[in-house]
Amino acid sequence: MIENYSGAYVVGTEYGVYTSTDDGVSWSREVDVPYCPVIMISQQTWGGAKNFGQIYVATHGRGVFTSEHYVGSNELTGNDKLEKTELKVFPNPAINQLNLDLLVSINGNYPIEIFNMEGKLIQSTTKNFVNGISKGTDISNLITGNYFIVVKSNSRVFRGSALKK
Repeated sequence: MIENYSGAYVVGTEYGVYTSTDDGVSWSREVDVPYCPVIMISQQTWGGAKNFGQIYVATHGRGVFTSEHYVGSNELTGNDKLEKTELKVFPNPAINQLNLDLLVSINGNYPIEIFNMEGKLIQSTTKNFVNGISKGTDISNLITGNYFIVVKSNSRVFRGSALKK
């Protein structure tokens, strides 16, 4: 499945769920689903649904799992007044710090939210952007894996992804 909000690949295998946010170059095992065969993955993509973005994973013999607060939830996708724009994250992969480029020339302090692949908010901060660029977002406390980065301005939501080494 290609996740509706981020474009991440979500794959069910004989050994659980794996995700890739870099077009399949690297993969991470999702630990919220047991180490067992996955027979189906589906995401709620009907625009009128209250659970838009929710992901369902059906396993063989271990039940159905769901992600209620995935990054694609109503908070980010349900607001039609916000323009959704790509965010450039560099270096990517990163070790201790990320730089963010909104790809538009805006200035000011904006909130930055970092979500793990389960959609759980891991880190939240506010950074200063000059000409659309903010340098030095600290990620040294994050474990190795893939993350979604969201920056919200008054009229836009900027979305990107990063791999933490």
